Amino acid sequence: MFLKGNTFHKIANILTKEGIKSPAEYYSFKWKSNYNLNYGKWHSKTIRDIITNRMYIGDMVQNRRSKINYKVKKMIYNSPDKYIIVENTHAPIITKEDYYLAQKLISKPSGRIEKKEHHLLDGLLYCGDCGHRISVKSRRKKDNNCYTACNYYLTYLQKEKVCTMHCNNYDKLEEIILEHLRINSVHFLNGTIIKNKVKQEIENNN
Repeated sequence: MFLKGNTFHKIANILTKEGIKSPAEYYSFKWKSNYNLNYGKWHSKTIRDIITNRMYIGDMVQNRRSKINYKVKKMIYNSPDKYIIVENTHAPIITKEDYYLAQKLISKPSGRIEKKEHHLLDGLLYCGDCGHRISVKSRRKKDNNCYTACNYYLTYLQKEKVCTMHCNNYDKLEEIILEHLRINSVHFLNGTIIKNKVKQEIENNN
């Protein structure tokens, strides 16, 4: 469908309407006793992840994610240049020609208008209900505030009854988070020690 010119969003809608189980729904159906039909909505990001996954052309891809350090359990996504790839480890289900053609189509400029504003928390906010990304909507006028919105809700809106808007004043949210960071930093950072370390580094380099 993608090679025929369909967008990720359109493919997601087609699969949802045809009742094809999404990866999350299939996992819930296969392994969980409390099978949740709310997982059945396909998302454009899922389509993109599938189309860009080299597993489908027979290659094993590892080291996609890693821990920040051994003390912190949180995982971060690695850049593609850090992936460990072993080719031809299993039978492919699509041809490499189709796969690489799809990658070329994805890399082409889409003509989308670049964001005029960039926000400190872009890409760091996730919905506490559905787990999808929370986006920051730019102000239409200079005197209006930015606001947050659940991407899953925006994709399917009220008619599908998935999640809620989660609309909040972004500027106040950023201010609150920064204030908490400042307060917590005071308990862990010692200005005198930092100053002495910086001074020592300067002296060592000279």
